[in-house]
Amino acid sequence: MVFELLGRSMYICNSIELRIKWLLLNSSGCGPIVFSTPEDLKPKLKAIQQKKNKLCKQPLGNVWKEVLELIYKVPTQKEFDEAEAEAAKENKFVFKINFHISSKGLLARVQKKMAAVIEHRNYLAHYFAGEFNLDNPAACKKAYAKLNSKIDFLKKTLEYFERDCEKCRQLTLKMQEIFLKERLIL
Repeated sequence: MVFELLGRSMYICNSIELRIKWLLLNSSGCGPIVFSTPEDLKPKLKAIQQKKNKLCKQPLGNVWKEVLELIYKVPTQKEFDEAEAEAAKENKFVFKINFHISSKGLLARVQKKMAAVIEHRNYLAHYFAGEFNLDNPAACKKAYAKLNSKIDFLKKTLEYFERDCEKCRQLTLKMQEIFLKERLIL
Protein backbone atom coordinates (compact mmCIF):
# COMPACT_ATOMS: atom_id res chain seq x y z
CA MET A 1 0.00 0.00 0.00
CA VAL A 2 2.85 2.39 0.82
CA PHE A 3 4.50 1.87 -2.54
CA GLU A 4 1.20 2.39 -4.37
CA LEU A 5 0.59 5.66 -2.51
CA LEU A 6 4.19 6.75 -3.06
CA GLY A 7 3.84 6.07 -6.78
CA ARG A 8 0.49 7.85 -6.94
CA SER A 9 1.96 10.88 -5.15
CA MET A 10 4.90 11.10 -7.56
CA TYR A 11 2.56 10.64 -10.53
CA ILE A 12 0.34 13.51 -9.35
CA CYS A 13 3.39 15.74 -8.81
CA ASN A 14 4.56 14.98 -12.36
CA SER A 15 1.04 15.61 -13.70
CA ILE A 16 1.00 19.02 -12.02
CA GLU A 17 4.34 19.83 -13.63
CA LEU A 18 2.98 18.83 -17.05
CA ARG A 19 -0.07 21.08 -16.58
CA ILE A 20 2.13 24.03 -15.61
CA LYS A 21 4.33 23.48 -18.67
CA TRP A 22 1.26 23.15 -20.91
CA LEU A 23 -0.02 26.46 -19.56
CA LEU A 24 3.34 28.05 -20.24
CA LEU A 25 3.41 26.90 -23.85
CA ASN A 26 -0.24 27.71 -24.51
CA SER A 27 -0.81 30.93 -22.62
CA SER A 28 -0.89 33.73 -25.13
CA GLY A 29 -0.27 36.52 -22.71
CA CYS A 30 2.57 38.65 -23.93
CA GLY A 31 3.30 42.25 -24.18
CA PRO A 32 3.65 44.94 -24.52
CA ILE A 33 5.87 44.52 -27.58
CA VAL A 34 6.86 47.56 -29.61
CA PHE A 35 7.24 47.03 -33.37
CA SER A 36 7.06 48.97 -36.61
CA THR A 37 5.98 46.33 -39.16
CA PRO A 38 4.51 42.82 -39.01
CA GLU A 39 7.93 41.54 -40.08
CA ASP A 40 9.41 43.34 -37.06
CA LEU A 41 6.86 41.66 -34.76
CA LYS A 42 7.48 38.07 -35.89
CA PRO A 43 11.01 37.68 -34.45
CA LYS A 44 9.89 39.19 -31.15
CA LEU A 45 7.03 36.70 -30.85
CA LYS A 46 9.39 33.91 -31.88
CA ALA A 47 11.83 34.92 -29.12
CA ILE A 48 9.02 34.76 -26.55
CA GLN A 49 8.08 31.26 -27.73
CA GLN A 50 11.72 30.14 -27.69
CA LYS A 51 12.04 31.34 -24.08
CA LYS A 52 8.93 29.36 -23.15
CA ASN A 53 10.26 26.26 -24.94
CA LYS A 54 13.60 26.56 -23.14
CA LEU A 55 11.90 26.88 -19.76
CA CYS A 56 9.76 23.80 -20.47
CA LYS A 57 12.85 21.68 -21.01
CA GLN A 58 14.21 22.47 -17.56
CA PRO A 59 13.11 20.83 -14.32
CA LEU A 60 10.22 22.84 -12.94
CA GLY A 61 11.91 23.03 -9.55
CA ASN A 62 14.57 25.27 -11.10
CA VAL A 63 12.31 27.63 -13.02
CA TRP A 64 8.83 27.50 -11.46
CA LYS A 65 8.78 31.09 -10.19
CA GLU A 66 9.66 32.46 -13.63
CA VAL A 67 7.19 30.09 -15.30
CA LEU A 68 4.34 31.10 -13.02
CA GLU A 69 5.10 34.79 -13.55
CA LEU A 70 4.87 34.30 -17.31
CA ILE A 71 1.48 32.62 -16.89
CA TYR A 72 -0.15 34.45 -13.99
CA LYS A 73 1.44 37.89 -13.68
CA VAL A 74 -0.78 40.53 -15.22
CA PRO A 75 1.29 43.33 -16.75
CA THR A 76 0.63 46.65 -15.09
CA GLN A 77 -0.92 49.60 -16.85
CA LYS A 78 2.38 51.40 -16.26
CA GLU A 79 4.19 48.79 -18.41
CA PHE A 80 1.68 49.32 -21.20
CA ASP A 81 1.84 53.11 -20.90
CA GLU A 82 5.65 53.07 -21.09
CA ALA A 83 5.58 50.84 -24.19
CA GLU A 84 2.98 53.06 -25.85
CA ALA A 85 5.06 56.17 -25.11
CA GLU A 86 8.15 54.49 -26.59
CA ALA A 87 6.18 53.44 -29.67
CA ALA A 88 4.74 56.93 -30.18
CA LYS A 89 8.22 58.48 -30.23
CA GLU A 90 9.26 56.23 -33.08
CA ASN A 91 5.95 55.94 -35.00
CA LYS A 92 5.65 52.28 -34.05
CA PHE A 93 2.84 50.04 -32.89
CA VAL A 94 2.36 48.25 -29.59
CA PHE A 95 1.23 44.64 -29.59
CA LYS A 96 -0.24 43.14 -26.46
CA ILE A 97 -2.40 40.16 -25.75
CA ASN A 98 -3.37 39.27 -22.24
CA PHE A 99 -6.01 36.89 -21.14
CA HIS A 100 -4.29 35.80 -18.00
CA ILE A 101 -6.30 34.00 -15.37
CA SER A 102 -6.22 36.62 -12.68
CA SER A 103 -7.64 37.73 -9.40
CA LYS A 104 -6.24 39.75 -6.53
CA GLY A 105 -3.30 37.93 -4.98
CA LEU A 106 -3.49 35.04 -7.46
CA LEU A 107 0.21 34.95 -8.29
CA ALA A 108 1.16 34.71 -4.61
CA ARG A 109 -1.39 31.93 -3.99
CA VAL A 110 -0.25 29.94 -7.01
CA GLN A 111 3.41 30.37 -6.06
CA LYS A 112 2.63 29.10 -2.55
CA LYS A 113 0.84 26.02 -3.95
CA MET A 114 3.64 25.30 -6.39
CA ALA A 115 6.36 25.73 -3.75
CA ALA A 116 4.55 23.18 -1.56
CA VAL A 117 4.22 20.72 -4.46
CA ILE A 118 7.90 21.02 -5.39
CA GLU A 119 8.97 20.71 -1.78
CA HIS A 120 6.86 17.56 -1.37
CA ARG A 121 8.08 16.07 -4.67
CA ASN A 122 11.70 16.72 -3.71
CA TYR A 123 11.07 15.16 -0.30
CA LEU A 124 9.58 12.05 -1.93
CA ALA A 125 12.38 11.76 -4.48
CA HIS A 126 15.33 12.51 -2.21
CA TYR A 127 14.50 11.98 1.47
CA PHE A 128 11.48 9.69 1.92
CA ALA A 129 13.42 6.43 1.62
CA GLY A 130 15.99 7.63 4.15
CA GLU A 131 13.31 8.51 6.68
CA PHE A 132 11.39 5.21 6.59
CA ASN A 133 12.63 1.61 6.66
CA LEU A 134 9.87 0.05 4.61
CA ASP A 135 10.92 -3.47 5.65
CA ASN A 136 9.51 -2.63 9.09
CA PRO A 137 5.67 -2.85 9.41
CA ALA A 138 5.51 -0.05 11.99
CA ALA A 139 7.58 2.26 9.74
CA CYS A 140 5.29 1.35 6.81
CA LYS A 141 2.27 2.54 8.82
CA LYS A 142 4.01 5.83 9.62
CA ALA A 143 5.11 6.26 6.02
CA TYR A 144 1.60 5.56 4.77
CA ALA A 145 0.11 8.08 7.21
CA LYS A 146 2.60 10.74 6.10
CA LEU A 147 1.92 10.11 2.41
CA ASN A 148 -1.82 9.98 2.97
CA SER A 149 -1.76 13.35 4.73
CA LYS A 150 -0.52 15.03 1.52
CA ILE A 151 -2.47 13.17 -1.16
CA ASP A 152 -5.62 15.32 -0.90
CA PHE A 153 -3.55 18.50 -1.24
CA LEU A 154 -1.84 17.09 -4.33
CA LYS A 155 -5.14 16.02 -5.93
CA LYS A 156 -6.71 19.43 -5.27
CA THR A 157 -3.66 21.19 -6.68
CA LEU A 158 -3.78 19.05 -9.82
CA GLU A 159 -7.49 19.86 -10.23
CA TYR A 160 -6.68 23.56 -9.77
CA PHE A 161 -4.16 23.57 -12.63
CA GLU A 162 -6.42 21.39 -14.79
CA ARG A 163 -9.16 24.05 -14.43
CA ASP A 164 -6.69 26.74 -15.50
CA CYS A 165 -5.67 24.62 -18.51
CA GLU A 166 -9.32 24.31 -19.48
CA LYS A 167 -9.86 28.08 -19.09
CA CYS A 168 -6.83 28.69 -21.30
CA ARG A 169 -8.17 26.23 -23.92
CA GLN A 170 -11.59 27.92 -23.93
CA LEU A 171 -10.11 31.42 -24.16
CA THR A 172 -7.86 30.38 -27.03
CA LEU A 173 -10.82 28.96 -28.94
CA LYS A 174 -12.82 32.13 -28.31
CA MET A 175 -9.94 34.31 -29.47
CA GLN A 176 -9.52 32.23 -32.64
CA GLU A 177 -13.25 32.57 -33.31
CA ILE A 178 -13.05 36.37 -32.95
CA PHE A 179 -9.95 36.60 -35.14
CA LEU A 180 -11.59 34.53 -37.86
CA LYS A 181 -14.85 36.47 -37.65
CA GLU A 182 -13.05 39.80 -37.89
CA ARG A 183 -10.72 38.42 -40.58
CA LEU A 184 -7.66 39.20 -38.50
CA ILE A 185 -6.17 35.88 -39.52
CA LEU A 186 -6.56 33.88 -42.71
